Parts: sequence; C-alpha cells; structure tokens
Amino acid sequence: ALDLSDRWPWFWVAATLARHARGQTSVVANVYCTRGEGGGNMVGTQSGAALGALREAELRDCLAVPGVRYCYFLDQLDWAYTESVAATLEKWGKEQTLERLVRFVRALRPEIVVTMNPAPTPGQHGHHQAAALLATEAFAAAADPSRFPQQITKDGLSIWQPRKLFYGGGSGEVVATIPVNEPLADGRTPGQIAAAALANHRSQAFGNFGSSPWLQRPQRFTLVKSFVPIAGTESNLLAGL
Repeated sequence: ALDLSDRWPWFWVAATLARHARGQTSVVANVYCTRGEGGGNMVGTQSGAALGALREAELRDCLAVPGVRYCYFLDQLDWAYTESVAATLEKWGKEQTLERLVRFVRALRPEIVVTMNPAPTPGQHGHHQAAALLATEAFAAAADPSRFPQQITKDGLSIWQPRKLFYGGGSGEVVATIPVNEPLADGRTPGQIAAAALANHRSQAFGNFGSSPWLQRPQRFTLVKSFVPIAGTESNLLAGL
C-alpha cells in the first residue's frame, strides 16, 4: 500500500494504516510532497529548513508506531499558504514532481494507492490538492510506458499498474469502511495506536490527540479506480487482491 499525501492529511488515515500494517502485516510506504517547513512551531524557534528537518524527524518517529515501513519525500517546498492548486504546481514544477512520484510507484510497486480528494473543499489548500492530483495522475502514468520512459530504458524500472486508488472520505458511490476500534495483537486498537503515533508531532501541538474520540470512529474511503471486482462496501482496502 502506498499513501501519497502532503503532511497534514495523513493524520486522518493513520488508524487505517495501523490496522493494515500491524493488524494485517501489510507493507505500507508513505510519500510526502513537503516537509512542512512553511508551518508554525509550537515547541521552539526553528523555522524554514530547520523546521522542515524537525518535522521530518517527528514524522519518522510517528510512522514507526503504526508500522509504516518506508517514508519518502518529493522534496518540494512548503512555500506559502495558498488555495490555488495551479499556483502550487507552477511553483513545484508539475512534470518534475510527477516524474519523481511515478519513480516511487514503479520502484515500490504498490497494490493500492491512498490519497486525498483533490477537490477544493474547506481546509484542502493548494498543497493538499496538488498532492492528491499528482497521486491520481501517477496511478495511471506509472503503467504507461510513454510516460517518463528514461526510468525504464536507463534506470532499470518497469511499468506498474496499482490495482486500486482510494480517496480518504466517503463521498463516492463505492466506499470502504475500515473499523479501527477492534483490538490488535498487542491489545490496542488501531485508533489508540494512531493516537500514540500522532503525539510525536510536537511542533504541531498534537500531543493531546490520545483522547480524541474521532480516532476510534470507522474511517471511510472512496474507491476511485479499481482493476479487481468490487462486492459492495469493503472493510479491508486490500479486499479482492
């Protein structure tokens, strides 16, 4: 499984990742566009690149708790708050960023891809929309030999078609509803594991997430594309694989 996102939205799927990585021994990799260096700092004076380094360290500590095995960055700049996906992609360089993302998809060969809904909804600023748009395009581009062919001819990669693409949230007709309040082998629920993980994001003041009731609620996903048969609402993102 591959979670493709900007930094903030992965929090809303952390319990699902814990259920799959720790409860079902799935291999999960997370790919991030930025390191969040343009945000605020609740624990110190670091800003800019220094804050990005701090947030990366916090993120890696966080991902180790739910069992996310790999963490990669597309090395794009968290340059400013904007509601414009077009401005974000122009600043980052859309084709350059997509090429990097396709490289990860072809190298890691995920069965499923999880990202955000790229629609401009409240709180879904330009960086978030850009991350989701790039992930959606990479889902198809990684299987197209005409896209970034140098990865195949020079780098030894091969095309790869992930089997399913999910958006976080249940706005579509076919959704997966993932229960996250059932204890796993260590006695904790995926929601509790997610709460312990998110507390590592100290620079964003998430230390009190452990008591948040929403972490125990089922998490819903819209199935955007699939190359395997779907039998109604699923309780496992890997169903049918």
